[in-house]
Order: sequence, then structure tokens, then C-alpha cells
Amino acid sequence: MAIKDFTAAIKYDPDCSEGFFRRGRSQYYSKRYKEAIEDFKTAEKKHNIELELDKDMEKNGGIPDGLGMCYHALGNFEEALQNYNDGISENPRNTDFLINLSQCEYD
Repeated sequence: MAIKDFTAAIKYDPDCSEGFFRRGRSQYYSKRYKEAIEDFKTAEKKHNIELELDKDMEKNGGIPDGLGMCYHALGNFEEALQNYNDGISENPRNTDFLINLSQCEYD
């Protein structure tokens, strides 16, 4: 249901990164990792445009973390680690990001 609702939200505002980000999270939790990667990549592109337009906006570290979770689930550990580190560089105190990185290193 969430994926359907986020898809509808994206249709209303296809330039907003948040819809793609949240649908990507929903895709991830539905184990649709490849679809989630596409959503996270689209969210990243759109978010970068938003950042250029609004200099006060904070970068969404959840996007690279989400990409890391997908690559991790697919067994692409090097790509996952790179994305986790990107997320941590944006928000170094986010313990979820650090835990994801640590689990990937363990795996």
C-alpha cells in the first residue's frame, strides 16, 4: 500500500525528492532492492537540484544509507560500504548509519 501511495504522490509532484526517497525505503522493506536503488538514485538527483535552489536545505544522508542497504542486501559489499560512508559523512552522529556500516563490514 505504501508503494502505491508514494507512487501517487510522485505523480502529483514528480520533482520532489522525498516521494522517491520514501518509496525507495518502502521498496527496500518489500525486498524489491533493484527498484529501491532506482528510486534512491532518482531521489538523489532531484535532491541535488533542490539543494541548489535552497541553500539552507540540509543534505539527506538517508539517500546514500538507503542505497547502501540495498547493495548490502544484494551482496555488493564494496558499493554498500561506499554509500554507507557517504551517508555517515553527511550525518556522522546517526547511529543507524554506523550500525549499517558495521554490519556490512562484519558480513
